[in-house]
Amino acid sequence: MAFRMDMALFARDDGEARAVVDTKYKIGGVPAEADVQQVVAYAVQLGVRRALLLYPEARYTQRFEVGPVTVQAVGFDLAAADLECAGTEVVRAITECI
Repeated sequence: MAFRMDMALFARDDGEARAVVDTKYKIGGVPAEADVQQVVAYAVQLGVRRALLLYPEARYTQRFEVGPVTVQAVGFDLAAADLECAGTEVVRAITECI
């Protein structure tokens, strides 16, 4: 079985992996259990303790622990009048998580 994560975040200074990011194309406001399991598997595979689920609406803000992995749901408000501002908010939220 092969894992194909969407994105991994690495530190600039030492190149160490810091987090995995899995993008989702679902709406509803609550991460599905299967999505959480998938991103935790990616984190374990890469040896990191941070995992982010990125959704296409702002309502996703949950944060919880799954074993040694902290999972953070982050929403990118694609319906925002100002997408640049919405994108800046996503970058800020991701930066705060790692």
